[in-house]
Amino acid sequence: MKKISLNFHKNQDWQEALDFSFSHLQEGKILLLPTETVYGLAVDAFSPSALDSLFALKGREKNKAFTLHIPSLNFLSSLVKIDKSLEKSLLDVAKNFLPGPLTLVLPKNPSLPSALCGNSPFVGLRMSSHPFLKKLSEKFQKPLALSSANFSSFPSPKSFNQVSKELKKKLDLGIDSGSCPLGFESTVVHLEKKNQDLHLNILRKGYISAEELAEFGLVCDLTN
Repeated sequence: MKKISLNFHKNQDWQEALDFSFSHLQEGKILLLPTETVYGLAVDAFSPSALDSLFALKGREKNKAFTLHIPSLNFLSSLVKIDKSLEKSLLDVAKNFLPGPLTLVLPKNPSLPSALCGNSPFVGLRMSSHPFLKKLSEKFQKPLALSSANFSSFPSPKSFNQVSKELKKKLDLGIDSGSCPLGFESTVVHLEKKNQDLHLNILRKGYISAEELAEFGLVCDLTN
């Protein structure tokens, strides 16, 4: 595997890493890269062959969809079906926490391929605050299917060195920026409106707390 190291404490030119990563994704290959939470695996979300490769690599069942990483909130309208009653509340939550360690689960746009969402009526959306992933996503200008850099059921790596050697052997390119800034997975939240109230249903606990989310609506922890 080719490794490109990034140093955030120096004024380093990231162009090589961005160019290699961009080409890698365009070719339908799997990219190992850092996020602010844990290390991830990314592919072009609209490449069926790339998605198949990612499912196969992780040993993951196809009914368990990957999160979609988006370059900006402008992509929301093309990926989700937003009820007018939910629109303002959704944007309030998104603008407060994104980019950042939050995954929003929302009704998917009917135009999205069922395979992309694990045949679910919902889709999970993410906007990482990691500077490299942000720049790459803005350059690629398409959603990325994103998953933690591990085999299914194994712990998520918080640094490049924690990514298993077996996984690295199956990849062609990895971006090494050391340890992830937060080192804790994103909070996964399903948003819905009930009787004019915004409900934030926590599907996975993560870096953002229930107390922080409660500023925007009624929080229900479904992980217990």
